[in-house]
Amino acid sequence: MTLADAAPQVLASFQERLRRDRATIAGLLARLRADATWHEIAADIVEIESLAHRLAGAAGTFGYAALGAAASEVERLTEGWRKRPPTGLTPRRHALLRRRVAALLGALARARR
Repeated sequence: MTLADAAPQVLASFQERLRRDRATIAGLLARLRADATWHEIAADIVEIESLAHRLAGAAGTFGYAALGAAASEVERLTEGWRKRPPTGLTPRRHALLRRRVAALLGALARARR
């Protein structure tokens, strides 16, 4: 099999991954409700950061610049929280997190070819 033959299969596999990630991010975003405490959502934030990191790296490879940018924004916001969590999740920081994750979800929804 040549690289040209494999390319459609690789892209299809990536598209399937995007569908799964979109469903996962939607579920995580739903749990980031405004009244959630840090302890209630700490594990979700770690999962969000991990997904964002993977998406930021892979999106550019497949030509999804907007998706990569949205994932990078989430990753920058959450990086380090796993090792050194904020002392509290202020309403402002929480709202920013929810906006960035919502933007990532929107970018995932638009990442179709």
